[in-house]
Amino acid sequence: MLGVPCVSLRENTEWVETVEDGWNVLVGADYEGIVDAIAGFEGQMCGVMCLGVGMRV
Repeated sequence: MLGVPCVSLRENTEWVETVEDGWNVLVGADYEGIVDAIAGFEGQMCGVMCLGVGMRV
């Protein structure tokens, strides 16, 4: 959604379209899976750049 990469610390999701569209990765609690997923998203441009309070930059 909104082109923002997401790493979900779950084994499954009811939002399968997020995984199918490639902007969400399910990694569970596996440390290396988490690190690999984050590294895979690095350098990708997000559709919306936001700060924690929802302000656009």
